[in-house]
Amino acid sequence: VKPYLVKLDIEGAEFDVLNKLIDSNLCDAFDHLVCETHERFFKDGDKRMVELNQKLKDRNIKNVYLDWI
Repeated sequence: VKPYLVKLDIEGAEFDVLNKLIDSNLCDAFDHLVCETHERFFKDGDKRMVELNQKLKDRNIKNVYLDWI
């Protein structure tokens, strides 16, 4: 059974996990993923967010939500 909702709040490790999920084509393994991002933990956090959003857009992934808070 595919999980309906996955919540990701892992205090800064979101970028690594999300990139791995995307690169491994695992975003179809769940219906929705909500994520609290912690870009403030990184000097290049804003850049990481732009790149992650672009990757989601480029791969037409619409079930990952980075702005749930």
